[in-house]
Amino acid sequence: MGSGGGRVQEETEVKMVVEEMLSQGISGSAAIKLAQRLAVLNERQTAWDIGSPGIGLELCGDSLLITEWINGRWWVGSNTYKARVDEVIQKLEYLEENFRARPSSCGRDFCKHEYRESNARADELTRDARSGRVCCRT
Repeated sequence: MGSGGGRVQEETEVKMVVEEMLSQGISGSAAIKLAQRLAVLNERQTAWDIGSPGIGLELCGDSLLITEWINGRWWVGSNTYKARVDEVIQKLEYLEENFRARPSSCGRDFCKHEYRESNARADELTRDARSGRVCCRT
């Protein structure tokens, strides 16, 4: 799951954009650009649906390419990567069928892109892996 620090940063960004729009009376293409930025920030936030049956699951990754491959929105061109992406999708389907795993809320995907600079937890895990404190099992 994503780090809590990322959410605080995103909320701060949203507030800053709204304040900028209101204080400067922005309109036209500049307002559209800022509104699109707000939409992206809002889309990145997770709303957990605790009322639906099953276990809400969200995988966060800092590679937009890989998250879009897993969500099935982008075409995987390499046979090497196709096999890996297929394996991940099969594992997600297994979790769904056997443990009632589902995305965090209705209309969401299992995999979510998280900007690298908003992901302090990923940095911590990377440092652990590089120092040999983490073992990856396949």
